[in-house]
Amino acid sequence: MKLLPDFIGFSTAIAVYVMSGLIPVISAQTATFTYEEVTYTVDLKKSKNQTLAFSLSYPDSEGNMSIVEYQGTCGENTIGVLGQKVVNSQGQVISENTAAQPIIFDISPNNRDWEMSGAIRQALELMCNSME
Repeated sequence: MKLLPDFIGFSTAIAVYVMSGLIPVISAQTATFTYEEVTYTVDLKKSKNQTLAFSLSYPDSEGNMSIVEYQGTCGENTIGVLGQKVVNSQGQVISENTAAQPIIFDISPNNRDWEMSGAIRQALELMCNSME
């Protein structure tokens, strides 16, 4: 019987985003969305309570795929960057960086210092809403 409330919560999260015009595609723990003309894919790696580890993938200006690992908490406006990998079109890793400890950034709506904050905030919200 626990499946029904989980399904209703998951369906509600999808309905809210579809009605808002964002229309993400959510399957299991993966979502695809467009933010400022760039298509992003977010994959949930693990979750404990309201803290999530997830990756955000997006194409860079050179045709490579950037995959950044994050750690965040639902309802908070900070995010920890755990590492980044850049993969070329042949699937080869051309650069990889891993942080010894998460590098913390402010992703609040009024913070325009970091161009990725809006996309990261949307990815975190999608994953948090899919868990409700």
